[in-house]
Amino acid sequence: IETSRPRQIRVSFDHNDDSNERYECTFAAYLEV
Repeated sequence: IETSRPRQIRVSFDHNDDSNERYECTFAAYLEV
């Protein structure tokens, strides 16, 4: 998991202020994958 770090999660972290909901959605999908 640590080796596989999607870029979407990183982007969401950068834009946590605006993409707060998007980060949650991406995080769930990331965990599923």
